[in-house]
Amino acid sequence: MKAIYDKIVDLIEDNQTGAYCTVVDTKGSTPQKPGSKLLILPNLQNIGTLGGGCVEAEARQQAIQLMQDGKPRLLEFQLNSDYGWDDGLICGGNMRIFIDIPQSELELEIFTRLRELSDQKIPLVFATIIESEAKNQIGSKLLVSTHGHRFGALGDQGLETEIEEQLDKL
Repeated sequence: MKAIYDKIVDLIEDNQTGAYCTVVDTKGSTPQKPGSKLLILPNLQNIGTLGGGCVEAEARQQAIQLMQDGKPRLLEFQLNSDYGWDDGLICGGNMRIFIDIPQSELELEIFTRLRELSDQKIPLVFATIIESEAKNQIGSKLLVSTHGHRFGALGDQGLETEIEEQLDKL
């Protein structure tokens, strides 16, 4: 993940757009588990993986389109006989993948701090809003550490308090 965080910082600093994809939920048999990440660069090269195959190809195709409009999106995949049958890629589970397009100054600060805190092995929680009735909150980020660092905001004080309470469990 360090290579992904490093590259996101580089992209934002260079005013370039990349697509940061994360498996956020799975049920049943899937090619990857939650937390798996893929960064698609402006030259369309990849860092990381979502598991390859049909799911990664579809997520990649949608991510490339999102790089142009700059809006994050949550994708849902049902890996049944309708999906991947021709390729023999039937896992049978469900996957949700969040595609984010980090590009703001705040996101630069958050990913820079995420990289630094990770390098120092400081326990942290990094949260991103992936679904909300308030569409402008989708993609909002909060980074908090056990050392009292706090960067970003989610726009929901109750949720932010819950996240900070998770630090006690680290």
